[in-house]
Amino acid sequence: MGLDVNRAREWVNQNSAAVTIGAVVILIFSLAYLWFNASPGSGGGGNRGPIDQYFYDVNTQKLFVVSGDKLPPIPSPSAPNDPTKLAYKAYRFSCGDCSEAQQFTGYYEGFQKEYKDAIERAKEAARSGSAAGPEDMMFMEEGYGKGRLISTDAIGWVEQNSPEGIAINHDLSKKCGEGGRLRPCYPGMP
Repeated sequence: MGLDVNRAREWVNQNSAAVTIGAVVILIFSLAYLWFNASPGSGGGGNRGPIDQYFYDVNTQKLFVVSGDKLPPIPSPSAPNDPTKLAYKAYRFSCGDCSEAQQFTGYYEGFQKEYKDAIERAKEAARSGSAAGPEDMMFMEEGYGKGRLISTDAIGWVEQNSPEGIAINHDLSKKCGEGGRLRPCYPGMP
C-alpha cells in the first residue's frame, strides 16, 4: 500500500485549478503568519519589530537608515516631493566585521511598481486580518523573479533571476576570496 506516483500525478493534472487554489491559500496563510509574528505587539516574536535597513538616496548618493518594513523604491529623503528622486535598499556586506570601514554595498534592490503594489496589498490584508486576493498572491508568486530588480550602481537595473542578476550574486559570492566568508551587515551591527 504505497503512493502510486503516476495516479497522484494524473489526479494533480486533472485538478490543476484546485491544486493552484490550494497552493495560493497555503501561501496566503503562510505570509499572514510570518507577517503577524514579525509585527510589533503580535505576541510570539512580535516584540522585536522590523530590522532597520540601509537605503541609498540616488539624489545625494548617500546611505541612510529606515525601518525594514519599507519596500524600495521609496521617495528620496533629500527630495521627498519629487517622484523622480528615489531611494533604494542597499544590501551591505563585509568580509570581516561589520564596522563602517569593512562594509561595502553588494547591490541595490528595487521592485517594479505592479509587484510592489501587490506586496503592499497583501501586507495590508495580513494587517487587517483578511486574506489577500488570489490575483495579488499569484502575481507575487509568478512575478518574484521579474518583480524584484537589483543593481550594482542604482542606475542600471536587471531582474533578480535574469542571467545578469545571477551574475551579480555570483560575483558577490566571490568577493571575499577563496575561503573568505561574506557577512551581511545591518545598521548598528558590530
